[in-house]
Amino acid sequence: MYEGTKPMFESLQKLNDAKKKFEDDVKANGKTIIKDALAEFFNLYPEVESIRWHQYTPYFNDGEPCTFGVGDVTGRLHGVTEGGDYDDGYEYRFCPNDKSDWGREEIKKRGLTEADIKNLKRLDEGLSALATAIHGLADALEYVFGDGVEITATVNGIEIADYDHD
Repeated sequence: MYEGTKPMFESLQKLNDAKKKFEDDVKANGKTIIKDALAEFFNLYPEVESIRWHQYTPYFNDGEPCTFGVGDVTGRLHGVTEGGDYDDGYEYRFCPNDKSDWGREEIKKRGLTEADIKNLKRLDEGLSALATAIHGLADALEYVFGDGVEITATVNGIEIADYDHD
């Protein structure tokens, strides 16, 4: 190496060291930080039993680069084990859309009152805000939980399971 370039490489190594320190810090503290934030969510929305999302790098993206990302953030209410968007009670939103024919029919079928609808819309707002925050943390979440995993959070903690996205 040319002697005159040594300070440049030492400076660049400092940046690499700082990046490594950041990654180690996120890995070491990320689960606790996320668990604490989700505990706040469950305190605000005690009707919600669990939150779930998948995070992975796709194998194929129609010619576009395959980059890590977080999938849909869904929630499940206490006592609900069937139905929803995945037939296991998990939903993107809890309140049927009262502006659509299907939604009005679903509201009638479920016997939802105005108070029920107001509360479900409140839960939807909370779930949507949480989903926005989680999607904004995708890069950090890869360090915290890994790639190709399903995350399920409850008031009791966070479960991490392998996820095959094919």
